[in-house]
Amino acid sequence: MIFECVGNRIDFRIMKMMKNTLLMKPSMQQLQNFNSKHGEYLRVLSMSKAELLDQIRDIADSNPYISVEGSLSENFWDNQTSKKSLKEELDSQLRLQKDGPEIKAARYIIESLDEHGFYTEDPIEGSKYLHMNFELFLKGLHLVQSFEPYGVAASSNMNAIAIQLHMKNLDQAAWMIENCQDLIIVQNFEGIAKRMDLSIERVHELFEQVRRCNPYPCSEYDTSPAVSRLPEVIVTVEDDHLQIQPAALPEIELFEKQKDTSAELREYFRQAHFFIDSINKRNQTLMIVVNELMSIQESHLMYGIEKNPCTLRDLSERTGLHVSTIARTLKDKYYEMDGKVISFYSLFDSQTRQGTSKSAVVRAMKLLIDQENPEEPYLDEEISVSLEEMELFASRRTIAKYRKEMNIPSSRKRKKQYQNNRY
Repeated sequence: MIFECVGNRIDFRIMKMMKNTLLMKPSMQQLQNFNSKHGEYLRVLSMSKAELLDQIRDIADSNPYISVEGSLSENFWDNQTSKKSLKEELDSQLRLQKDGPEIKAARYIIESLDEHGFYTEDPIEGSKYLHMNFELFLKGLHLVQSFEPYGVAASSNMNAIAIQLHMKNLDQAAWMIENCQDLIIVQNFEGIAKRMDLSIERVHELFEQVRRCNPYPCSEYDTSPAVSRLPEVIVTVEDDHLQIQPAALPEIELFEKQKDTSAELREYFRQAHFFIDSINKRNQTLMIVVNELMSIQESHLMYGIEKNPCTLRDLSERTGLHVSTIARTLKDKYYEMDGKVISFYSLFDSQTRQGTSKSAVVRAMKLLIDQENPEEPYLDEEISVSLEEMELFASRRTIAKYRKEMNIPSSRKRKKQYQNNRY
């Protein structure tokens, strides 16, 4: 997998700073006031994008040696517009439908969508709440799922992909998503080919169709405040490669220091020099860490499959940076992909003692429990054995721990709940 970083140059008279520039060759020059400079670097490193922009604006207003090209308020902040409301978009499409009993269910579903535009409630519970026939409730759900953006009201990102594939008449790829999730989780392409009676080449073609779908199709309607969640980088997929492009920063110019200046002006110049140098180092460190993080989670980002195990310590070992530096680098920072602004910390995932990704175990557990015989639900030990057959390894104690975290009752209670609902 190839990662490319792209940036635009910011020019000024004494030193050059890229717009989100990466100065990839660290200098070994010994500098005076090292402690002050290092402290400034750590302070800037810990800033979110929004905090950094506020700091640039404040310094540009107060420091005579720094100038910002154009006006931040006109050229940058005005471009951080709010995104369109998903509810408004869906309501406008619902008003175009003929009135019918399923419209009530559709309105309820639209009001119940989560922050990703997914409908995660059990449809049976929804029909009970509305005192409505279950089939009629499903008709309302399918109506909402037929609206744009395709994939809205899906139960998960995988279900959203399946809906999009059906809309494109790519039913074979949709069948793979709906019926091979246990194999997709562990990237068992040969198993998928065998189950679908296809060649490996055809399976890879289906994954290419999957990759063109958006696992979060409602992201363009995200109403989270733009200023507080500004992305540091834009991640795109081109020619089966991830490209990481630094997001925009305003152009900064540092004026040349004149001879025989006062002590006050010399201090202003020193502060300006340290601040710009710290921004350069911040961007350099950020991109080193981000490249490693994206490399670890490339399969997750490309195809929406489970994340690989990844912790701060893993990144520390791969980059040579201290764990505390990694934490500062990613604190309150985001990347943008497919129009959605996402925290870098969402790409972290712990692992079981046997080295298996926690998210992979949790997802497979949920899949097994959803498909179990309700009259004979799986014991934790049986789940552990079934996961081992998928090459996912977690002890019975780990299964019990994750099950409690997901608020899934024990097998005895699941059986009792089924019997109570049945009668």
